[in-house]
Amino acid sequence: MIRGEQPFPRPVPFGDAIVVTDLAVHAQDVRGALERPGDRASAGVSVALASYAAALALRLGMRGVPPLRLRYGEKERMVGEGAPGATLSGDRFEIFRALAGRRSAAQMLAMDWEGDPTPYVELVPAYGPPDEPLVEG
Repeated sequence: MIRGEQPFPRPVPFGDAIVVTDLAVHAQDVRGALERPGDRASAGVSVALASYAAALALRLGMRGVPPLRLRYGEKERMVGEGAPGATLSGDRFEIFRALAGRRSAAQMLAMDWEGDPTPYVELVPAYGPPDEPLVEG
């Protein structure tokens, strides 16, 4: 189904991206729990980052918060339409994990921000920031 060789049992918009996103996030959760980091530059992480960024654009728009610019490696991604209110720069994996709700508010505030991060910290994580920091090797 993910490869497009057969249809999903029911039509699900972006179903393939949702499945890959979920697999990428939870694969990293398992790696973290086992203290076996790796596969951080995978295609799954790329798909998940793009998926979470698209969902963040919707949350920002619904709350009337200006777009957020993400910078990682040689890439830059605008999350939302218009002039950015802030820029979050850093390691692609760390930004992905923040978007996936795997970084606390304190961890996100400690990241490399240009502009005021305050309006974004509660919205960046898909499910809100966890109370406790998660440190992955």
